[in-house]
Amino acid sequence: MSETKRRTVSIKGLIEQVNAQNRLSTCHPQVREGWNSLLESVLHAGNVYKGFSYLSRSDVPEGHPAGIVKEGEGYVFPDETRRFYFIARSLTGEKVRKIGPNVYTTLPRDPMGAHGTLPSGEVL
Repeated sequence: MSETKRRTVSIKGLIEQVNAQNRLSTCHPQVREGWNSLLESVLHAGNVYKGFSYLSRSDVPEGHPAGIVKEGEGYVFPDETRRFYFIARSLTGEKVRKIGPNVYTTLPRDPMGAHGTLPSGEVL
């Protein structure tokens, strides 16, 4: 019996793929729910989960529900599968060096230490 070689997948690439699917897809929300569930399982297993943000109306195809919409003084969540997952710095190769208690040579761009650019163009 021949031995099969083990293959690996880039977690960063998987995050980017799921983010693109969540932003651009016009499929049923249950499909995106499956993508999100699989991705979150991989991220938690690899200890690289850094959270997500819901996508706004400007981030999703026209005529499709957004992940979050401001309504009055609060927010509503028409389609909670419309998410943008943050990429852990450890997956980007970017070096962050701690030089003291809570002091870094490169400060994290969000409280969880993730970074990225939201589809709307907002940089974290």
